[in-house]
Amino acid sequence: MELKCDICGIKVDKLKRLKKLNGGFYCKKCEQKKREEHREFLRRNVLGIKKRKELKKIWEKKRKEKEAAKEKQFIKKQNIQEKPIIKGAKVKIKTRQVHCYLTHDERGFIFKKMLKQGFPEEECKERVSSMVKYLKDYVKGLREQKKKEQEVSRRFNEEFARLIESYA
Repeated sequence: MELKCDICGIKVDKLKRLKKLNGGFYCKKCEQKKREEHREFLRRNVLGIKKRKELKKIWEKKRKEKEAAKEKQFIKKQNIQEKPIIKGAKVKIKTRQVHCYLTHDERGFIFKKMLKQGFPEEECKERVSSMVKYLKDYVKGLREQKKKEQEVSRRFNEEFARLIESYA
């Protein structure tokens, strides 16, 4: 049997330098840490004793609640209108519609690709804008034919790939 600590793995020459605790063998330092952790667990979880930091947070929360309640009572006594509660931003409703459009990055990619091929800058701008217009009309036509959104998205991607290849 090797004489070593189960946690840190330090080899020990004698068995008496290891402590047996809960079915494991631990050196003196590891055994002290383990006992200290267990004492802390007993204090916090079993006995319910809290640290001062935790207590201060609880006290602060209670103090704020009491102040708010006193302020409401004062307002009721004085018959003063309460301050309006400012609500957060409204949550956007997620649409089921798949949005088919060219992002700014995609447009930039196509523009740079055309420039590398030697097209003038103005012609590249015109071609990109015409491509965007064409894709918008293409998607509009598919939607008028009442195709499913997945089908529209798939066809949009195919048409976009075909247009990129034609300009390559």
